[in-house]
Amino acid sequence: MSLYSSMNTALSGMNAQSRALGHISDNVANSQTVGFKRTDTNFVSYISESNSEVHRPGTVLARPDFTNLVQGTIEQVENPLAMAISGQGFFSAALPVGTNTNGSKNFDTRTFYTRAGDFNRDREGYMVNGSGYVLQGWPVTGNVVDKTQLVPIQVKEDVFTPTPTQALTFTGNLPAGGTTNQSTSIQVIDSLGRSRALTLTFAPSTSTTDNTWKLSIVAPAAATYTGAPVGTPTGTLGSIDILFGKDVAETAWAATTAYAVGAQIRNGGNIYVATTAGTSGATGPTGTGTGIPDGGVVWNFVRDWDSNPDGTLADLRGGLGTLTGTSPTTSGPATVTFQADFGQGLQPMTLNLGSFGVSGGLTQFAATGGSGLSVNSFEQDGIPIGAFSSVSTQKNGDIRINYDNGQSRIVARVPVTVFKDADKLQHLDGQAFLRTTESGEARIVEAGEDGAGLLSTRAIERSNVDIATEFSKLILAQRAYSANTRIVTTVDELLQETLNMRR
Repeated sequence: MSLYSSMNTALSGMNAQSRALGHISDNVANSQTVGFKRTDTNFVSYISESNSEVHRPGTVLARPDFTNLVQGTIEQVENPLAMAISGQGFFSAALPVGTNTNGSKNFDTRTFYTRAGDFNRDREGYMVNGSGYVLQGWPVTGNVVDKTQLVPIQVKEDVFTPTPTQALTFTGNLPAGGTTNQSTSIQVIDSLGRSRALTLTFAPSTSTTDNTWKLSIVAPAAATYTGAPVGTPTGTLGSIDILFGKDVAETAWAATTAYAVGAQIRNGGNIYVATTAGTSGATGPTGTGTGIPDGGVVWNFVRDWDSNPDGTLADLRGGLGTLTGTSPTTSGPATVTFQADFGQGLQPMTLNLGSFGVSGGLTQFAATGGSGLSVNSFEQDGIPIGAFSSVSTQKNGDIRINYDNGQSRIVARVPVTVFKDADKLQHLDGQAFLRTTESGEARIVEAGEDGAGLLSTRAIERSNVDIATEFSKLILAQRAYSANTRIVTTVDELLQETLNMRR
């Protein structure tokens, strides 16, 4: 009988509107929940019989219409660890389910997904959102991102391991014709991360025509140097002569003159060094080779005397103690190597003074702004020990630990996970989701790549619920529910009239 069908249809309408009211109430209750996705209602009709001659009333069902792909408002916050996804995708997360025997967290084997990026560090250093889910990311070791695994991100307050000084770079100018010693200092780092003073002293040659300065290096914290050619470096690490271009102090070659091993002379525009002692011949050495005979002396070519412009580095020679210099080559590096013992064994270091024959680095020109050494820069690559200072997030997803020594270290990178149909994900407590067969496989990609959204730092995504819209839907649902109750009342009255026909 169609009266009973009408009542059943009205009852299904009341049930459908009740479910719609449930969706609305859930949305309104979570209008301020971070990362919440509202649930709309999709009404579906079921027909029992319908053709050109008859149509019987059916039923209606209310099905949830999820809005996982609808963006919520992104709001800037003061939390440095908060993140929001602008566009498609989810954060991968793990759910703690207790502790292991060693006290560390134990996690659910399933991977969860969320848009709630209100992350903070818990007492163990894990990045946890307000619902208790731990953010997962790719681990980073030595600036290398391992994209083969996702791990819960844990920020430990470890110290930054110190790096002892290995290289120093000096650029400056010594005054041409200077007659007084010039000094400068720098702090280097030893193998334990402690700062140690290092002093460089440049002493000019006593000759007024000599472009030579003697560099001495002193490390007061090291033991005193004994003066042996080799051995343990100490307070005075040694010295070396620095020659600048067109050094007129190079002695011109002379015939029938006795020369000792190591003597340097100028002949025909070239500089030579004696490798065998003896008395020179009548013409002197020529050419650019080695083992050049000259009477009883044997010479090796050193460099072209005219190849180094005035004021540029020409040679590093006569190293004493632990100091040794590189041999001069055209535009080659001019470096001095030395060692210091600060109590933990020998620590080798290299002082870069620039290049031979090239302006820049250490030069010798007229004094600028004063009568002494002009230091443009003096840098070293050592890094002192650093204590944990803070942690921050980057737009590419990097989790960066900052230390009080000015250094930083990346420990993880946060990817974005996307699905073919995100609305088919299974909803869980705490604004979390699980993958389903209908949603498709999870694709884990860099932020901003392959359709994934961009990351916003110091920001959260608010609920995508609009209160005004929900109130409008509430009014419609209330009216529809009331209308269905009127139909039930009317059918009841008609059935009562039918029963009264017996009287």
